Amino acid sequence: MSKKQSQGKSGGSSASSIDIDPKTAAVFKRKNYHILNRLGAGAFGTVYKAERINQPNELSAVKVLELTQMTANYRAKFLPRELQALIETKHENIVDVFDIIRANQRIYIFMEFMGGGDIAGYVRKNNGMSLKLACVWFLQITNGLQHLHEQLLMCHRDIKLDNMLLNEQNIAKLSDFGFARQSFDSATNKVLMSTTFCGTLPYYCPQLLQKVPYDPFKADVWAMGVSFFIMLENRFPFHFKEKPLMLQEMTDFPKFIRSRYSKELSNDARRLLETMLNPNEKERVNIGDVQHNRWLHRTGSISKMDKVIPKVHAEEEEEEELVDPMNVLRERCTTEHCQSLKDKYEACNDRVNSKSATAENCFEEIVDFLHCVDHCVAPKLFSKLV
Repeated sequence: MSKKQSQGKSGGSSASSIDIDPKTAAVFKRKNYHILNRLGAGAFGTVYKAERINQPNELSAVKVLELTQMTANYRAKFLPRELQALIETKHENIVDVFDIIRANQRIYIFMEFMGGGDIAGYVRKNNGMSLKLACVWFLQITNGLQHLHEQLLMCHRDIKLDNMLLNEQNIAKLSDFGFARQSFDSATNKVLMSTTFCGTLPYYCPQLLQKVPYDPFKADVWAMGVSFFIMLENRFPFHFKEKPLMLQEMTDFPKFIRSRYSKELSNDARRLLETMLNPNEKERVNIGDVQHNRWLHRTGSISKMDKVIPKVHAEEEEEEELVDPMNVLRERCTTEHCQSLKDKYEACNDRVNSKSATAENCFEEIVDFLHCVDHCVAPKLFSKLV
């Protein structure tokens, strides 16, 4: 499809366009932004492709957040953290943000356009990837996460292949800072343990499953280990459909994870994985240790990306098929299912607001509900549920 065909006219009524009030349109014009077609939608807003009016070949993406569709808790707690992370993170392996504009109950976040999709999509489309390419992309994401951890003292808390995006040069960059937060107290030189049980289930570390306070930096490292395993083996390391079984497999270390390796996986790759997937978070490595791994650097060093990107799809393998966790959710995907999760959250919230249950929190309930709405229910139905 040509650029002309894909463009949506601002203020139009087609499904790919966006309605913008005249005052906001004037701001966009002054900043030389022109919003094109819609790329995707979620619970709180929609992502569109955009271009610079004075530079037609320079594309960007704009994430449009609908403030009226957010819960008060999300607006007060998570949204400010996401915006802070977006403003502060400037790194070659983190998706760059150009502008953040608030207007008419919306927040418009103009960011770098990543035309190559995400690594999760690449894995599904190609039935995995080569060891070389896995190391190249993993090292790039590790570079971005190390900057987040060590320079900004922030943790991401939703590391997964879906949040590792590729630009048109096939450079991998970390994205989506909806759960990011500063998690280190410089005054006491201590990590701020987290009690917000957020993220995506297949990437949970054992502490998240056990619902105990956890080191969010080490939780990011665990999720990186899961991501690297998927890139190398084209399947998840643990069976996440049953949480008790998943926890049992995680803690049967290193016996279980070693049973999941293919014969072709190198000893260096195995050793690196086991440093990240150690269930004891005190013994688990930090992201700097991962980034400085000599084998990873040797294998992931490149001069040109086109040398490691295959021109044809890999042949189908007989190994266990990589299952998209969101597809598992979509199997139960109905408005009624989301309503039942909303009811659970409201019941939990009622208990928290009562004097007898002040120690309880409802983070898992609200995250489950939001995931359901995000992946099951059209955004226009969100207001009926919240």
